Amino acid sequence: NFPTYTITVNDTQPIWVYCAQAANTAASHCGQGMVFAVNCGADGTANSFTNFKNAALAVGQSLASNGTASGTATSSGSSSSSSSSSSTGTGTSSGASTTHTVVVGGNSTLSFNPPEVSAAVGDVVVYQFVSKNHTVTQSSFAAPCLKQSISNTSATAFDSGL
Repeated sequence: NFPTYTITVNDTQPIWVYCAQAANTAASHCGQGMVFAVNCGADGTANSFTNFKNAALAVGQSLASNGTASGTATSSGSSSSSSSSSSTGTGTSSGASTTHTVVVGGNSTLSFNPPEVSAAVGDVVVYQFVSKNHTVTQSSFAAPCLKQSISNTSATAFDSGL
């Protein structure tokens, strides 16, 4: 009976996600490493999950030392469905697609569990909110704590709201 937010993987490009709670403050969840990835590169590659998380932690360090930083304002809203790129990981399969379940804020932690998944086109990622106020907000690898800006397309970055 936990609230959920769902995305469908539309291609095999990486999807970068963060929690926008307390954005632009020293208490930023993203800045404390609350990030997630679908179809990211393996450790040792430039677009690995480790490099993405380290970039988010650097934003947090900057916020803590400056009292300023880049991020997105927190948003409010209800859980809903949205479409996006790809995902990977363990999940349950039904038909041709797999459902990957990601626990958000489990055990009152600032985490997505698992922190990354690999997904095929058509797979579904279900984010299950367990505790506290969190978001599932799409970002980019280059700006892990900012809502992704998608230009020259009709697509929009997803954001679950709080």
